[in-house]
Amino acid sequence: MKPIFLFATLFFTNILFAQTTTEFTTFWNNYSQFNAGATGIEHKHYVSNTTRLQYFYSSLGGVPMRANLSVATNIENIKGAIGLNVDLDKYGITRTQKITPSYAYQRDFGDGKTLGAGLGIALIRVSNKYSQLNQNHPDDPVFLEQDKVEWFADVNCGLMYRSDHLLAGVGIVNIRQAFSNNKFSHFQYYLNAGYRIDIGEKVEVIPSVLFGNPLSNNFSDIDINLMTKLADFLLLGINYNHNQSISGTIGFEVMNKIRLAYTSESNSQIGRSSFLFNKHEIALSVRIDQNN
Repeated sequence: MKPIFLFATLFFTNILFAQTTTEFTTFWNNYSQFNAGATGIEHKHYVSNTTRLQYFYSSLGGVPMRANLSVATNIENIKGAIGLNVDLDKYGITRTQKITPSYAYQRDFGDGKTLGAGLGIALIRVSNKYSQLNQNHPDDPVFLEQDKVEWFADVNCGLMYRSDHLLAGVGIVNIRQAFSNNKFSHFQYYLNAGYRIDIGEKVEVIPSVLFGNPLSNNFSDIDINLMTKLADFLLLGINYNHNQSISGTIGFEVMNKIRLAYTSESNSQIGRSSFLFNKHEIALSVRIDQNN
C-alpha cells in the first residue's frame, strides 16, 4: 500500500513543475530515464520525481513544461529489478507523453559491485494543437485546422556498473526511431560516470559527467556536475552544460532515504541573465533499503 501511495503522491505533483528541454541538470537523481540498466541498481525500492519550470509564458501553449516520474523495485525471483518512467512534456503547441516500463538483470560480484543490463519499451503519444495557430486567422490556408495526435513505440537499453564509490554506464534510447527517420526524436546514446570521494566522516564530494550524442546529428552534449553532501544532510551542487547553461543546486537528505533539492539554471544562450529565462527544477526521491 505504501508504494502505491508514494507513486500517486509524486505523480500528481508533476503538474506543478516542469522544464523546456531534455537537458539533465539533476540527472544524478534518476539515471534510469536515459539508461535502463540503472533500474533499481542502487536501492531495493525507489521513487523519484524530477521536474522543471521555466517562468516564460508563450501565447502558443502557455508556460513550457517537462516532468519525469520514476519508480523501481528489486525482485529476487527475477534476479533483477523492474521499473517505470513516466515523462510529460509541453512546449508550444506540442504535447508529449511517454511511458517506459523497464527490466534490468543484475549481476552481483560481491563487495558492493553490481552490473545491471536493462531493456525498456517506450509508448509515446505526441499531439500538436494546430488549432491554436489559426485563432487570429481562421481562414488562412497555411495553418492546419485540426489537431493531430500520433502514437508510436520505441526501445531503450543500457548497462550500468556500481561499486561503493563508482557509478558508470552507457544507455541507448530511441533505437527504433533511428531506423525510421521519425521527426520527433533521434537515436541517442549517453555515457555517464561519477565517483564518490570521502573527505573525513562528514563530507562527500561526487564529481560526475554525462556525455550525450544524437548519432543522427553532428553535435554532442556534455554535462559536468559536482555535488557535495555535508554531515549526511545538506546538498550543494554546481552543474555546467556545454554551450547551454550553468546551474546551482541546494537540497537536503534525511537518513539517506528522502532527498529534496532545488536547482536554478541560467541559459547561457540567451546572452543575458534574467530570472524569467531561467529554469527552475525540483528533484524529490524516496529510497528504501540501499543495495549491498
